[in-house]
Amino acid sequence: MFGAVAVQLGAIGIISIFDDFGEAEAYYRQCFESVLKGRSLHPVQFWELAGRIFYHAYVTPLEVSTPIIEGPHDVMMNLAPRPTKGPQADEAEEAFWVAQVAGGEPEMFWNPQTRASRTVLLRPDGSFNEMPLEDVSPAED
Repeated sequence: MFGAVAVQLGAIGIISIFDDFGEAEAYYRQCFESVLKGRSLHPVQFWELAGRIFYHAYVTPLEVSTPIIEGPHDVMMNLAPRPTKGPQADEAEEAFWVAQVAGGEPEMFWNPQTRASRTVLLRPDGSFNEMPLEDVSPAED
């Protein structure tokens, strides 16, 4: 079990992973930031991103030690997190996580015939997948 939360408040989306010592942020920077930075995400894209980050946080094991240095009048404690070898990410399992978070079916994010990952975030060439945001609220008279 790990602590994580994602919230979408209108046009603002927040994804937070607790106690991962910045691993989720590093994953986002490595895999998504260059393409998504400054873009408006469609709600399904936001929730796919949240699911992918949640899954990455789940499969990234960290070992944390706490070195203690004692002096005559004080004590200093440091947290020293280190990523460790753990289970490899599984694309089918990741698709299940993404589907749970995004509220869709796993087949939306995984093709069982080709055993390939699917995404609504990126196009096949790696560029951003622009999805139109439609205002479906009733018109005011």
